[in-house]
Amino acid sequence: MDLNLSDSITIDEAPARRRRRRRNLDVEIENVIDVDAPKPPRFGAFAAVAIIVACVLLVLLTGCANTTIAQGEIINGEDYHVSNVHRLAPKLPERIRRVAILPVSAEPGSSDMASGIASLEPILQSEFDRLNIFEVVRVTPDQMRHFSGQYEWNATDKLPPNFLKTLKQETGCDAVMFCRLTRYHAYPPMAIGWNLKLADATDGQVWWAADEMFDLADRRVVNSARRFQLEHQKYYQSNPLLADSRTVLISPRRLAQYSAAALFATLPER
Repeated sequence: MDLNLSDSITIDEAPARRRRRRRNLDVEIENVIDVDAPKPPRFGAFAAVAIIVACVLLVLLTGCANTTIAQGEIINGEDYHVSNVHRLAPKLPERIRRVAILPVSAEPGSSDMASGIASLEPILQSEFDRLNIFEVVRVTPDQMRHFSGQYEWNATDKLPPNFLKTLKQETGCDAVMFCRLTRYHAYPPMAIGWNLKLADATDGQVWWAADEMFDLADRRVVNSARRFQLEHQKYYQSNPLLADSRTVLISPRRLAQYSAAALFATLPER
C-alpha cells in the first residue's frame, strides 16, 4: 500500500513540475520578446511633421496671387495688364455679327517687319477666329487691291471714299478689323507691337482700338506670357519640348499668340 501511495505521489508530482517549467519557460520567452522587440523608428513622427509643414507651405504658395505652380513649374511675380485700349461702349451692337479682317500692314521698307507679317499674320487671324463670337471673313491682299487699288490699308490712312461701302457689299461684313504690326524684334528679349481697330462698316465708327507693345524686357510680360503658355499646354503635349512655358520666351509665334489673345480679350462684350 505504501508503494502504491508513493507511486501515486510520484506520478502526480511529475506533471506539476512540467507545468511549472512550462510557465517558467513562457515567462522567459515573454521576457526575451519584451527585451529584444524592435522599437518604432523615431524619425516617423519627424517625417509626419515635415510632410504637414510641406503641405502648409504648398498651400500658402499656391494661395498667393502672384505665384503660379503648375506642371512642375513655379512662376513668381505680377502679370502684365493691357492698358492702352479704347472701347466706345461696354457691349457691341447686336447687328455686328460678321467682321472682315484685313491684311496686316506695317511701315514700308523694313525687311524685319515684312518677315514679321509673314510669320505672325496667321497667328493673329487664328486668335481672332478662336474668339468664336464673330463670323470672320479674311480679306486677302489681292482682294484689297481689287477693292481699293492697293494691297493694304491702315485705319489711320486716308481711305478711299467708298472703301467701307465696297467692303460691306463685297463681303457682307458689319465691321472691319484693321491690323498693323508696329514692332517686331525676333531675338531675345523679343518684342511685338500691335495696333488694332474694329470699325463699323456702315459709318466708320471705331468701336474698339488697342495699341500695345509686348516687350519681354519687362518682367511682367514674361510672367504673363509663361502663364498663358501653361494654360495652353494641351495644344503642345505632342512635343515635350513645348511643354516648358519658357519656350514662349524664344518663339516669336508663341509670343504673338499670347499678345493677340491678350488684346482680343479686351474687346467689348457681344
